[in-house]
Amino acid sequence: MIISASRRTDILSFYGEWLETSLNKGYIEISNPFNPKQKRVVSLKRENVDGFVFWTRNALPSLHLLEEIENRKYPYYVMITFTNYPKVIEKNVPDFDLALKNFELLSKLLTEERVIWRYDPIFLSNLTDFEFHKKNFLKLTNLLSPFTKRVIVSLFDRYNFVLKRLQKCDEIKEIEIKRDLILSLLDYLIEISKKHSLEIQSCCEENFFNESKIKSGSCIDVQLFNKIFSLNLKYKKDKYQRKKCLCHQSVDIGKYNTCKGKCIYCYAVKS
Repeated sequence: MIISASRRTDILSFYGEWLETSLNKGYIEISNPFNPKQKRVVSLKRENVDGFVFWTRNALPSLHLLEEIENRKYPYYVMITFTNYPKVIEKNVPDFDLALKNFELLSKLLTEERVIWRYDPIFLSNLTDFEFHKKNFLKLTNLLSPFTKRVIVSLFDRYNFVLKRLQKCDEIKEIEIKRDLILSLLDYLIEISKKHSLEIQSCCEENFFNESKIKSGSCIDVQLFNKIFSLNLKYKKDKYQRKKCLCHQSVDIGKYNTCKGKCIYCYAVKS
């Protein structure tokens, strides 16, 4: 069993103590996101856990927890979202220098293979247009490529409740996604990634990505676990994720509507 921590919230940034307490107890209780009264107890004992996948913007508040998990011999890797968008879009995420420090410290603690960069989502707006993304991605790639070997990209998903949130913000306006410009941008991301020896892959994408040369990837990547930790896990598609998702099955221990990042495009917070 692989533990996903978490698609639904940033546990390492905001809830590391809760996870540490649960780890020491040997189990965690999670609620069904569609039926909160339905609860499930998930074992966190080493013999029941094949590994952890952490999703975060800032692992530093939980660095001691990661070191403890390392000492207990749990396989794990960390995905760090670093987009460097204006604060009006990402109100409560780490400042630039702190976000960069995440990569430096974790790469030294783990390895470059176990620290994965997410440039996700690619949000196109009046403040983050096509030229912004080209310059921004180049800048970040120059800085992050010494500390990671993979970057994951995807386009903003236009959920209705997120669009309503956007409509309330006068400073941010979406811009039209034009096919030629999108394909040009994706080609540019490929070019820059190759120059820096970064593997680039997409997350739950089709349409424009089918026309580009960015391969479909899996965030919960059983092949990566097998390669890094010399395991022999067999791939099983997670049937509870979206159709285009290639992730290996996992148990997500997060809770929706609890992330404090306040990103305007976030699908995990409906308020």
